[in-house]
Amino acid sequence: MGVGTVSLAALLAAGDQETEQEAVFLGVQPDDAPLFAVAVDPDDTKLLPEGARWEDLRKLGPDLEHADAALLGLARSLVSWNQSVRFCGSCGERTSPRRAGYSRQCPACSARFYPRLDPAIIVLVTHGDYCLLARNKRWDAGRFSLLAGFAEVCETLEMAVVREVAEETGVGLDPASVRFIASQPWPFPSSLMMGFSAHVLPPAAATSADGGPPYAAADALPPVTPVCMARLLPSP
Repeated sequence: MGVGTVSLAALLAAGDQETEQEAVFLGVQPDDAPLFAVAVDPDDTKLLPEGARWEDLRKLGPDLEHADAALLGLARSLVSWNQSVRFCGSCGERTSPRRAGYSRQCPACSARFYPRLDPAIIVLVTHGDYCLLARNKRWDAGRFSLLAGFAEVCETLEMAVVREVAEETGVGLDPASVRFIASQPWPFPSSLMMGFSAHVLPPAAATSADGGPPYAAADALPPVTPVCMARLLPSP
């Protein structure tokens, strides 16, 4: 599956002055051609080359080359952020993009706005030869996930790991066992996902919401989504 581009001239011809003003600069290609990202109506197919279609990046991610996934993630995050701060939070005036879409400024009160980044954690919790998994009741049968969540105000990432696991499963962790492993951007819409490993405090007597065991044996894990860093987290 390939990723295509549309010329900015075609986008501007099909759009309006706002489209040009809101274009976000992403960088240059190997042939020095500039790359921009703009928000478009997903129901508008006039700009698509023959045989092409719009796709959801979250679903498409595992099938993309790393460079394409990184570029599209940057585009999605910046376009989404620019759309969310079109008006000043201080005085209500419409903001204008600055630094090629990497910041915005209010022309009335001069307030400046920069892309937000939401710190989040994901953790591989182990108990002997087993790891702790969770599932959303809306997911397809057989789909599971490591525990994950957002860090809160005045909370360390290690504290967030312990709290999230306790809140979502009732399982207590040994705080001294929490270890940072790696991080990755998660542009849905603007998170930085930080991966940890941790041990369960004995005894671990929790069960899953549907009454089944909350742990999966290391040799019987469900498939892992390739785009997610869950597969990179080793046992502590």
